[in-house]
Amino acid sequence: LLTDASRETFSAANYSITNNSNRMGFRLNGEPLALAQPFELVSSAVSFGTIQLLPDGQMIVLMADHQTSGGYPRIAHVIERDLPVLGQLGGGDSVAFHPVSLSDAELLAAELEHDLAKLKVGVALAKSLPPKL
Repeated sequence: LLTDASRETFSAANYSITNNSNRMGFRLNGEPLALAQPFELVSSAVSFGTIQLLPDGQMIVLMADHQTSGGYPRIAHVIERDLPVLGQLGGGDSVAFHPVSLSDAELLAAELEHDLAKLKVGVALAKSLPPKL
C-alpha cells in the first residue's frame, strides 16, 4: 500500500512512541509515510500488533486492549515474538521495524512457546523445593 520511498523509510527509520499512547494503541512519531494511491477501506478485524497508517502519515500499533475493527490502512504487523517486548515500552522510547518472512515469524513464535514452556517447568520445580534457611 505504501510508496516505494515510504516502504524504504518504514524499515530503515526509528520511530518514537508518543505520550499519547496507552494499552489500546501506541501512537508513533517519525517521518510521515504515504500511500501509493489514496483509497478507502471498509472497517475490518484488527488484532494485537496491527500497524495502521493514520491520515497524517504517522502510525499506530494496536496493543493489548485494541478495538476489534478498524478502517485505517493496515501496513504491517508486529510478530508475536516481539509483542511482549513492545508492550514494555512507553512514551519517548524508540522502535524500529524490520521485514520478517512468514516462515521466520512462525519459527520465532515456536521458539517463544518453547521458552515459555521451559520457564513454566522451572517455576514449578522451584515451588516444589523446600525453602532455604
